[in-house]
Amino acid sequence: MIGYFQIQRIASQKGLPEDLIEKDYFIELLLFYLSSNTFFNKNSIFRGGKSLKKVYFPDYRFSEDLDTNFIFLI
Repeated sequence: MIGYFQIQRIASQKGLPEDLIEKDYFIELLLFYLSSNTFFNKNSIFRGGKSLKKVYFPDYRFSEDLDTNFIFLI
């Protein structure tokens, strides 16, 4: 778990508000948990600004939401 002083340090280094760093960290924890869930892993698509930042462009803008689509075969 990340501590308050680590959040302060990262926020200072990136020139961003502390609450944005904290949200980003907790979204990463949620993604880690969901990726280990077989149902979510096989039936969802991760997309949007957060996916661009986490997967392709680490220096891309910070996104505060998590965009997913679920795939249901009929």
